[in-house]
Amino acid sequence: MFRRIPLRYWHGGVEFPLALGGIGAYDEANQPLHSEVSYPDQYVSIRAWVPGAINTKKTVTFVYHVRRGVLGYAEHDELYWNATGNEWNAPINHAEAFVTVPPGVADADVQTAGFAGPLGVTGQDYVVDRIDRYWRFRTTRALRPREGLTVVVGWPPGHVAHASALRRAGWVVADYWPLSLPLLALVWGGFVWWAFGRDPGSKPSVKPEYAPPPDLITAEAGALVDERAHPRDVIATVVDLAVRGYLEIEPITTAFGEADFMFKRLKPVAGDPDLRTFELFVLAKIFGADWVINMRLLSEVRRDYENVFPPIRDQLYRMMVRDGLFPASPGSVRKGWMLAGALTAISAILLPTFAPAWLGRYDPMLRIGVVASGLIFIGWAWFMPRKTWAGVQVL
Repeated sequence: MFRRIPLRYWHGGVEFPLALGGIGAYDEANQPLHSEVSYPDQYVSIRAWVPGAINTKKTVTFVYHVRRGVLGYAEHDELYWNATGNEWNAPINHAEAFVTVPPGVADADVQTAGFAGPLGVTGQDYVVDRIDRYWRFRTTRALRPREGLTVVVGWPPGHVAHASALRRAGWVVADYWPLSLPLLALVWGGFVWWAFGRDPGSKPSVKPEYAPPPDLITAEAGALVDERAHPRDVIATVVDLAVRGYLEIEPITTAFGEADFMFKRLKPVAGDPDLRTFELFVLAKIFGADWVINMRLLSEVRRDYENVFPPIRDQLYRMMVRDGLFPASPGSVRKGWMLAGALTAISAILLPTFAPAWLGRYDPMLRIGVVASGLIFIGWAWFMPRKTWAGVQVL
């Protein structure tokens, strides 16, 4: 047997989140039944196994405690409750709900109302009477599938002690804590950056420079400034090689009338003591490692971008790590944070399958919070690469 109870509902244009505890199912002898509790969508679903419930009549009692079930207004307190639920696919021949009010409330001060029918319909097919200490609501007709009975009972304020403002604030935090996950991701990323992502030492004064620092090639100097290798850093290295006589850069006009540049290799490079390993790698990527080609258009290099720039960029990072300018490759650091962020965001898809059932009550807020946290981790990726002390001193 199933019972579904909404955890969030609207009344008077205001959304009321509920929290249920002490959930249990009992048979006619008040013996507990085997039951399972899940939280699909914005509901709590109670599933109870009733022995021998085949072609017979059984009574099952569902017990639960509702936090914030009594609504407090300026002129009255109110219990607003859907007693049956509107999700039944079978008709309900007869429905009754019994409500007891706080001690000391006179019958004349009690106000009642109710609705019988589909969700959102204010049908009046019910009656209310007084039985002992209860107010009884009962339907005057059978409820069709997807119909239910909602009861409303109000009494003057002062008979129920409502929660303090501090406790209500705590409830709000407990209800909406998944939306704080992005803030935690931001704070955590800030802590990691402060501890491991900042450049060591104080920020030096910035002065104009018109040449790379000593012992640095132009690509290293460019990548060291913002911890990122750009195509312009590679072009700067090519221009430097041209200045040193290793190649010539000739502006030309193609047969289609477009401006282009021709790279011409001028001299052998094997065994040249003045040529650093990285510079040799750049030339090999432009002209080919077999050194058969001596001329190549800049437009050809651009079309072959994926085979030229990424390997040069990775080689540059490795060289700068070996030279002690970076503790780790900036590219690898960024990829690590991006991967962590992507996996965090993707995990939101898997939450309904692998997360504990009680987390279902926070959907879709939890998914939104997890996805936003993943995006924040991806954003932090651009700030996490850092220089070593030697790298800072060079600049």
